[in-house]
Amino acid sequence: MIYRSNGDIKEELAWTKVSHSYKEASLRTFVAQMSRWHGFTVKDMNCIPKDGRINASICYKSSNEEVFAAIRKAGITLSLHR
Repeated sequence: MIYRSNGDIKEELAWTKVSHSYKEASLRTFVAQMSRWHGFTVKDMNCIPKDGRINASICYKSSNEEVFAAIRKAGITLSLHR
């Protein structure tokens, strides 16, 4: 088996941690990472302010509701479509 990195090794290794802590992190980056990590789709990233910031700590076992609560706490109104 051969492993070849196609990206930033620090970012790849970060995904092996049990939880991620975000302190004054970009809200767009947070939402993008959480959508990949928790399997939900963001219809329009342009609705998230470019200068939005978030402080949160999320476990990889957290429910989507916990992630959505952190996003709401950062001031974003969510509209969920199932």
